[in-house]
Formats: sequence, structure tokens, C-alpha cells
Amino acid sequence: MKVLLPIVVLLCVLVFVLGLTWPRKSRSVQFRVAKKSRKLERKLRRKDGKLPDWSAKSLEMAREATNKSARAGRKLRGEE
Repeated sequence: MKVLLPIVVLLCVLVFVLGLTWPRKSRSVQFRVAKKSRKLERKLRRKDGKLPDWSAKSLEMAREATNKSARAGRKLRGEE
């Protein structure tokens, strides 16, 4: 969990900057991040216990945060 937060923050900043500078590129990066995140979420949800559920939930929130930051960058640019 401690490692996940800096990675999520870095991804959010990266996707936001891409949304400002290259809106089309930010869409492809956003799609890749979401695809990998959903795949890992499915793997974690199959396991038993509370820890995989919490991890899957945190990955879902990270995916939503990257989507919102990409959308905000494109909106600030006027692309969306």
C-alpha cells in the first residue's frame, strides 16, 4: 500500500500533463492504465479475505483518479 500511493500520484501527474500537451496521447495512456488496473482488480477479487478486497478497491480508486486527472488536463486545454 505504501508503494501504491506514490505510483498513483506520479501517474495522475503524468496523465494530467499529457492531457495538457498531447490530448490524444493522454487517451491512449489513460486506456492502458485502466486496462492494466482492471486486470489486476479482477485477479485480486478472486482471492479470499479482506486484504485482496481492500487492494482491489484501492486500485479502483487509483484508476478513477487517473481518469479524472486526464479528463481535467484535456478540459483545461479545451479538447473535451
